[in-house]
Amino acid sequence: MRNFSYEIFEVKNGGGICCFINAMNDKIYLKNITDSDFADVLKWYNMTDKFKFATGVDKPITMDTLVKRYIETIACGNEFFLGIYLRNEGIIIGILKGMLENEKGGIAWIKSLVIDPSYQRMGYGSSAVGLFLDFLEKNTKIRDVYLTVVEENTSGINFWRKQQFRELRRIKNCAAFNGGICSILIMHRFIIV
Repeated sequence: MRNFSYEIFEVKNGGGICCFINAMNDKIYLKNITDSDFADVLKWYNMTDKFKFATGVDKPITMDTLVKRYIETIACGNEFFLGIYLRNEGIIIGILKGMLENEKGGIAWIKSLVIDPSYQRMGYGSSAVGLFLDFLEKNTKIRDVYLTVVEENTSGINFWRKQQFRELRRIKNCAAFNGGICSILIMHRFIIV
């Protein structure tokens, strides 16, 4: 049985929403990151061999660059930058980043999911995605969730398929990444109420 708890604070912002999400299940909780989490987040962004597909960052960045990206995210109003924390220990083990549009049925885009390598293959990524989707189902009008995956990221594509995301469209040679041009897949999942 799943044990969920949510606190939602919404601020209307020109058609978008700014959610400060606090969602919890028996394994993890999701909440907006704070400056005390920046060192861990920077470490993951700079593990480019491991996380370049998840973060879209293919060369190391500075703390200033990370802080600038964080400020841009929260200033946007409808974007979120969540930490994934172990429920019992309270330590950050990953991030979930994206965008919400809650008007007229609404959509969500997941832009990044990162789980620290020492916590991978333990179900935390699936738990974070499940908790986030349950949050959307119970607290928003959003029923369509999208994400993009670089086509050569086969492990990412397989992970998202296991989360019941399906390929919606393939766009050839459309994104500059890793010193070249790559193709992406747009993936989709419908949230059933």
